[in-house]
Amino acid sequence: MPEGSSLAPQEVSVPPLRRSAAPRLRARRRLMLGVGAAALLAAIGGLAFWLSTRTAPEAASGSERAALTVTVVPVAKHRMAETLLVTGTLVPWEDLSIGAEANGLTVTQVLVEEGDPVTAGQLLAKLDDSVLVAQLQENQAQIDHAKAEIGQQDAAIADAEATDRSAENDVKRAHELIKSANISVQTTEAREATAATALAHVQSARMGRLVAESDVALAQSQRAELQARLAQTEIRAPTAGIVSRRLVRVGSVVGIGSGELFHIVRDSILELDAQVPDRLLRRVQPGQEVKLSVLGADGVPIIGTVRAIAPIVDAATRNGIAHIRAPVVPTLKAGMFVSGELMLAETDQLAVPESAVLAKDGGSLVFIVGADGRATQRRIETGLRSDGLVAIKSGLGPDDRIVQSGAGFLTDGDQVRVVEAAAQ
Repeated sequence: MPEGSSLAPQEVSVPPLRRSAAPRLRARRRLMLGVGAAALLAAIGGLAFWLSTRTAPEAASGSERAALTVTVVPVAKHRMAETLLVTGTLVPWEDLSIGAEANGLTVTQVLVEEGDPVTAGQLLAKLDDSVLVAQLQENQAQIDHAKAEIGQQDAAIADAEATDRSAENDVKRAHELIKSANISVQTTEAREATAATALAHVQSARMGRLVAESDVALAQSQRAELQARLAQTEIRAPTAGIVSRRLVRVGSVVGIGSGELFHIVRDSILELDAQVPDRLLRRVQPGQEVKLSVLGADGVPIIGTVRAIAPIVDAATRNGIAHIRAPVVPTLKAGMFVSGELMLAETDQLAVPESAVLAKDGGSLVFIVGADGRATQRRIETGLRSDGLVAIKSGLGPDDRIVQSGAGFLTDGDQVRVVEAAAQ
């Protein structure tokens, strides 16, 4: 514009802002301020991290890492037990099935329950014997009658023998008298007939006695049968043991075909029928001990003994059966599933605690502590494991000292502070 000129300023009309646009602008400003603040904080954090990475190696190089305190044990020989884990079911050594020999009799008493111990000959149940008792009484009367008949026949025999002797004497006198003609022939013949009759009476009486004796014998044999049948009304335990099942109740009618009344575990002895792989059966022998997984009343594991090896191997599982006899203790029950450690052999081997052995890259290693106080990794080959110990096949010698506890926190070459393990 030329100097000196004076033009009136022109008015420019600006449309007024809408009311809804003002809050939007304020929100946008706040968002931009927030983003800026976040970017500033991120930049400060990155700078601090960069500075820390620059100074950390310098700080570490100035001093050694703090030494870790570890417990050290020497490698030594220990008695190692080679065991075989076996499993199976507890079964009765002999499961006796008790039935009834009497037929068609009613049970009047049951005197034992399941779980009751019994002795040989103990009465288990009683059957109705009233009919047999009556028959025995009748039989006794028959025996008494037959014996009385024997007494009568004895008296008859004695009388007949006396008559026979008298008749024989008469005959002898007649034979003497007939020589002197003092007696007739007819009289002599009559006396001879009388003697023959008397002898017949003796023989008849003796035969009657034999019949009476046979009646007694028959009645006595019948009595023995009745007594045997009466004994069958008492169901008794054939051996000592424990009642495992009771299958009879009062009022039941039993007989030869009625089935089982009781089951008894003979002498209360149970056995573990342990499954053993066929490749290991040759190493299992009668008399070997087996530590069972069941504890006794004193809290100590129950020890069984191999009694016999079954002669047959299951074709499907390739397992044989070792019959392991268990001691008679209340803890064990027939039908329980039990495992056990079968002792195969015991040898002296170099061994270390299980806590000292670490697994890495598919193998095993330990940390050896040298005279300089540094822990060094050592690869090892392990063997048997028993009672918290691991047998060492190779990699360690009897002069080595290894880290027992704390090995999991070490790296190869770490400086350690050593604490000797307490003597076991």
